[in-house]
Amino acid sequence: MPKSGTTWLKALTFSVVNRNIYSPKKSPLLATPPHELVRFFEMDLYSKNQLPDLKQLPSPRIFSSHSHYGTLPQSIRDSDLKEDITFSLKKLAEFLGLPFSEKEEKEGIIEEISKLCSFDNLRNLEVNRTGFFESAGAPNSTFFRKAKVGDWCNDLSPSMAECFLKIVEEKLAGSGLSFKVSE
Repeated sequence: MPKSGTTWLKALTFSVVNRNIYSPKKSPLLATPPHELVRFFEMDLYSKNQLPDLKQLPSPRIFSSHSHYGTLPQSIRDSDLKEDITFSLKKLAEFLGLPFSEKEEKEGIIEEISKLCSFDNLRNLEVNRTGFFESAGAPNSTFFRKAKVGDWCNDLSPSMAECFLKIVEEKLAGSGLSFKVSE
């Protein structure tokens, strides 16, 4: 399955929103997978309860959803988060209404969040190597492969990869969406 960086974006968002509550060295991410800290509306809340009481959840409340690509702002559709993490974290914080202060920037908070949420750090945490994500029915480790654009093709034979790319091209035709297959 092609990876899109959802797990990483959840870790970054949680860290940005909660930076005044938890320092990167004391972050719940060190013991709890990103998918448990930032819950899916569809899988974790509404599939279990038609009217979940969201007020019962601790604040700040952050959720993820499988929104349609076309509903996203152009600025998000044109961004590749991985290419400039410092710039992207600043933009993410602004979008969340919690921009980094000059003091936070000088203190290196952006770099600390980037380091905490780095692929290698998240992948090597015990909880992400050995835990199990109940809602997805899969080990947490499946959400951490290599963090390389296009790595998905290494899990398929050349003919399967070619077939997959044809299907993706057909399904995305006319949507304005493109599928980056390599770095």
